[in-house]
Amino acid sequence: FLFAAYKLGSIKLASSGAPAKQRSTLLKDPKKEGPLSISEFTPWGVIKLIFTGIGQVMFQESWITGVIFFIGLTLASVPLTPFAFGIQYPIYFAGITAFIGSLIGTLTAILFKADRTSVLMGLYGFNAVLTSLAVMGVFLGFFWPIEGFAGSPVNFLVMIFAVVFSSIVTGWVGSITSQWKLPTLTAPFVLTSWFVELAAHTFPNIAHILFIFPLLIH
Repeated sequence: FLFAAYKLGSIKLASSGAPAKQRSTLLKDPKKEGPLSISEFTPWGVIKLIFTGIGQVMFQESWITGVIFFIGLTLASVPLTPFAFGIQYPIYFAGITAFIGSLIGTLTAILFKADRTSVLMGLYGFNAVLTSLAVMGVFLGFFWPIEGFAGSPVNFLVMIFAVVFSSIVTGWVGSITSQWKLPTLTAPFVLTSWFVELAAHTFPNIAHILFIFPLLIH
């Protein structure tokens, strides 16, 4: 439909519009250009950017939306038994996971000098949040066992790997979709989640493999 919109004259595409006002409050010098560095952010700016990444799950470039969504995730308590999972995570699980996902995804984008505007909009935190929730809450578990996988703190490392990988995939997908002025949407999250899920089914000890692999390279 997004592709078709460019050829269907009766469909009007939304303009990019003015940047969100909060964007200028994230940095010490908003007028600076080029790749971002973590030193450019104010302490409060870093926090707002992390919550903006969460807010982008609701397609809102707003740290306030992110805070509201974070609170909702934190308070939500959904029994997993109907989905064949015999446990119920504590109510704070999803909120913390989303926060960590946005943080790691955003830092990865800054480290690899991703597009400045995309980072400030929270787009790298967006897919990272979805990836972290999918991997930690469904595929691999955390401290508690879930269907098919033994819960282990080591699985936290798998989530970190998946989030970092999702940021790289976001840049890859973005380089393709930008050729046609299309958004990346959730493609990076979907591709990364598939990758981790399939790998976990093929390699039962994937958490230990991913933990040892960097040490071998080093």
